[in-house]
Amino acid sequence: MIYGFLESNSVHLSNISRGLNENISLKKTIDRLSRNLKNFDETFKINENYIKEISSFINDDTIFCVDGSEIVKHHTKSFESLDRVRDGNTGKIKDGYNIFEI
Repeated sequence: MIYGFLESNSVHLSNISRGLNENISLKKTIDRLSRNLKNFDETFKINENYIKEISSFINDDTIFCVDGSEIVKHHTKSFESLDRVRDGNTGKIKDGYNIFEI
């Protein structure tokens, strides 16, 4: 998967699959990557490793920038975990996802 990210410069499974250039059909490669991502359960370990890496750069004077935002999905009703969000552009309540980044 990492090689596919780097080769394709993309996070889209179809592009990653093309970047892997395997001797099986593109669909089979996409299906395998999708199945492996669905079963991936190491998120906690990745976050812990990330915190360990950056902890030496954080002190009492460190400033954290927080961005509360949203992604509005205008033309769908069937995405997983779709919620009602306030569209920052129009102020109207629409279908989408809230995002919180630090």
